[in-house]
Amino acid sequence: MEIIFTLDQYAEAYSYAVANNCKIEEIEPVLRVVSEEYEEVVQTPIKYSAVTHIEIDEDGNEHEVIDESEHEEIIEEVVVKTREVEKEVRQYQIVAIPQPTEYEKAQARIAVLKAEIASVDYKQFKYLRGELTAEEWEEVKAYIQARTTEINELEKIKE
Repeated sequence: MEIIFTLDQYAEAYSYAVANNCKIEEIEPVLRVVSEEYEEVVQTPIKYSAVTHIEIDEDGNEHEVIDESEHEEIIEEVVVKTREVEKEVRQYQIVAIPQPTEYEKAQARIAVLKAEIASVDYKQFKYLRGELTAEEWEEVKAYIQARTTEINELEKIKE
C-alpha cells in the first residue's frame, strides 16, 4: 500500500497510518505550480481639470475663482494579488510496517530473557551471604536455568 500526500494533508494521513499499523516516510520533493498571494502597492493618479472657490467682492457679489487650471493627486492603496509560482513541494508516503522476521522476534525475546535473569542477580549474592535457604536458592536456579535454556534455543535461529 502506497499513499502519497503533501505536508498540508499530514495530520489526516498520520491518523490513517496509526489506525492501519503503517508509518510515514518522506520521499523526493516535486515541483508544482501553486497559487501564491502577495501584496502590491498600487498608485492611482487622479487628475482634476479645475479647482475653484467662491470669493465675495467689495460690492458683496459672489464670484467663482479658479485656483488652478489642472491638479493631480496620487492615491496609494495596497492590493492583494495572486500569482502562479513553481515551488518545491515536500511529499510523504504511507507504507506498511513490515512484520518482524523470526530472527528479529528471537532477538527481542532474548533481550527480555536476559533482563529477567539480571533481575534476580541480587539473589545470588544473598545466597552467598547465607541470606537465602537452600530451597529458595533452588527456585532461583530453576528460574535462571529455564531462561538460559530458552535463550540457547532462540540463538539457533539464524538471520
